[in-house]
Amino acid sequence: MKTRPFILFTALLFLAQFGSAQDFLGDWLVYATDTKGNSTINKFSLAANGTISIDYGNDEEVEVITSYSIAGNQLLIKNTAKGSPCEGLLMIYEFQLDEVPNTIKVIEEQCSLDQRKGAVWQIRRMNYTNTLKNL
Repeated sequence: MKTRPFILFTALLFLAQFGSAQDFLGDWLVYATDTKGNSTINKFSLAANGTISIDYGNDEEVEVITSYSIAGNQLLIKNTAKGSPCEGLLMIYEFQLDEVPNTIKVIEEQCSLDQRKGAVWQIRRMNYTNTLKNL
């Protein structure tokens, strides 16, 4: 009978991770600062099919469309764009959606011109849907 609590615990862990991934789908604005102190607003959109589109500068022109996955509270982006100088490289970010403001932290960027490891940026959901986390 000791296996039942273990199975329940494992199921709850799985659901908690799945809930985090579901909460992160949609359109987001990232309020970022580079190593020189320049501020920018970027937009990224996460689709349920594992595709992420990135619009640098939020100018309605998507510069990158590639694949992503979510593991716990980490967003893993692998550049699959053929011919890109960053093709095959991995970017890892850690997101925090349980606190206001929501944040995303740079864990690793293999294709970054400046070293932003450890940078923490505020993020905001663009289209308010079913969450109060972004007020």
